[in-house]
Amino acid sequence: VKPGSSLSEGLKSYTPSKPGYQFGRWLLDGKEVTSSTKAADGITVKADYKVGYTVEVYLESLDGKSYEKKAENVNGYDYIQKNYAPSYTEVGFVQTTNAGEIVKKDLSATPSENIYKIYFNRKTIEITYRPEYPDGSEGSDFTDTLKYGQTKYVEATNVKRDGYVLVGWATEKGGEVKYATNFFKLEGVVRNHDGEYGNPDALSSVTEDVVLYGKWIKARTDMLGGNDYIYRLADDD
Repeated sequence: VKPGSSLSEGLKSYTPSKPGYQFGRWLLDGKEVTSSTKAADGITVKADYKVGYTVEVYLESLDGKSYEKKAENVNGYDYIQKNYAPSYTEVGFVQTTNAGEIVKKDLSATPSENIYKIYFNRKTIEITYRPEYPDGSEGSDFTDTLKYGQTKYVEATNVKRDGYVLVGWATEKGGEVKYATNFFKLEGVVRNHDGEYGNPDALSSVTEDVVLYGKWIKARTDMLGGNDYIYRLADDD
């Protein structure tokens, strides 16, 4: 490397290796070599390596009575240091405390000693239903909760308006149905609000609190002169 030139640029093409470790940076006189470090005659640089560590992840079971270890551990590397705490998150879960946890410890030069154990509880997710009644009235919101990963069907039977049927719920006002009530079971035609339901769509994929907006279709009057309403899948004029 030419004296006065960028030392980091001169070292860029060379990556040292050490079994069980990962190269991290170059040190000059104990300080990290940066883009502003200049090369000079007679200097000695030292490779600074990151050591491996393993994180065991334990997730709350659906019944809330135990924790289950994930099949695959999380592996990473960092510099040897005191009181190291790896950062890790799990979708649908929040970190909790547990007697068996190891969330912070010295990161030693021996990878097999660097074992961490992190515990997570399932998120409690709030579902807010906003009926958005088709006659222009918004009605009152109501809520439900579920634990992440729990199978719970969207509300399908207790939200009603004469002359209309609730076909599903959207995740934004005026949006398309994302969770269907699956009201129509008799070849697309049922009478009144008491037709048969298939299972409504499940909310098991929800990972965060969500607001759902009701989606409705208008009924037809019974052509035979009865008092029933007839609901159809297609809302044609």
